[in-house]
Amino acid sequence: MEELSTYEKQALSEIDAFKHPQSTPLGAWWQRVSAPLEQATDRALGTGPGAQLVRVVQEVVEVINNGATWTVRRPAVLQGFRDAGHADVKELDDIRDLALQDVDLIVGPLSSKYQALAVAEGAGSGLLGGLAIAADMGLVVGMALRAANEYATHYGFDVDNPGERLFVVRVLAAASSPNQDVRRAALAELATLAAELQSSDGWRQPTADSGVKVTAKLAEALTVRLLKGKLGQVIPLAGAVIASGYNAWFVGRVTTMAYQLYRERFLLRTYGDELLSRLDD
Repeated sequence: MEELSTYEKQALSEIDAFKHPQSTPLGAWWQRVSAPLEQATDRALGTGPGAQLVRVVQEVVEVINNGATWTVRRPAVLQGFRDAGHADVKELDDIRDLALQDVDLIVGPLSSKYQALAVAEGAGSGLLGGLAIAADMGLVVGMALRAANEYATHYGFDVDNPGERLFVVRVLAAASSPNQDVRRAALAELATLAAELQSSDGWRQPTADSGVKVTAKLAEALTVRLLKGKLGQVIPLAGAVIASGYNAWFVGRVTTMAYQLYRERFLLRTYGDELLSRLDD
């Protein structure tokens, strides 16, 4: 295997630290404190109106996932590489010939851009209270999906591929994980899907029915998790602060996860399966 550069070795360390975070007293405290809220929101979402809200937002998430890929303008992404001095980047596959450091430099500002948009959107919808939760969730999920799609495109992955779209939805599901156990399971599923997409046979697209079921299941889990996080918006005025803060937190989680996982996949594509042993060590 070709020798990794110093920058790539550092990137692998950062990816490993991201995938295996250390437990902290603050994290343990928050899980204890948030347990009663989790139980209360479970009861609220189990009612007729709560279940209806889940269904409505779930449908919005599924529709937005299809639209989010189209809002990322591939020609603009490729032009951004050329403007940065990479004149040979004319197609998506040309990005794989670049060094990870060059791609990271171009991707750098994306997280701040999306978090700023999330704060602005959350502040506006939060002032409207509970009535705006469904609309706000649709907008913030659309923003997060677009962000993940933009990261994918910048690292040279084709979001027109159904497998890549599924990967993006799984990124959002992992980012919204309520605890470390769920997060670890979500990351394991992402690693399995990434390996399938990387394989010589390519990703085996499921049947239409099974593909819909997978997306629907992820959308439902994502919907419930986000609704739990956003119920504080029902408090007038305070809702604006809660909504904008939660939106920024969620979009920040998504952009961080997309950044690290697409860096990992970029390196895996460059160096092949031998890199897996280093990623898992």
